Amino acid sequence: MQVELQIGTLVLDGFPQVDFERMAAAFRIELTRLIGERGVPETLYESSQEESIQLDPLMLPRGAGPEAIGVQLAQSLYERLRSSINKTTLTEI
Repeated sequence: MQVELQIGTLVLDGFPQVDFERMAAAFRIELTRLIGERGVPETLYESSQEESIQLDPLMLPRGAGPEAIGVQLAQSLYERLRSSINKTTLTEI
């Protein structure tokens, strides 16, 4: 099975000096790991073009690097998709 998840724009408030390429790489690796280990969240089985998803604030230690940010973003997104009962309630990421 192949899953394609496309993120057009990622808005991160409060991260002025993040290496976005390293963060994005860590995000992709972690999300791939989560899907491989836990399966595809049911919300992704349906073709959807949600305009945006709002994630809960990340709890990062001061000075967290881009890899840690990417991993937490992936975990937060995966949990949000997994626990989403009503996709129409999702708002902005």
